[in-house]
Amino acid sequence: MHQLILKISNMIVYLKRQSNTSKRLKLYKVVTLIQTHQSNLQLIPNQQEEPQNQTAIKVEPRHRT
Repeated sequence: MHQLILKISNMIVYLKRQSNTSKRLKLYKVVTLIQTHQSNLQLIPNQQEEPQNQTAIKVEPRHRT
């Protein structure tokens, strides 16, 4: 997460030095980078729910024995 913020800020600094055509390309890269990271963030809650379900399943056999 921290690296992504640094990467975006570096791209923005780089954008300010470039011409209009390369600015559009870099801006597109920044936008796609943010979009891909947003999809990764949406997957994180699902990954956190899975271990909770797994621990619940693991606890049941322990009570049986």
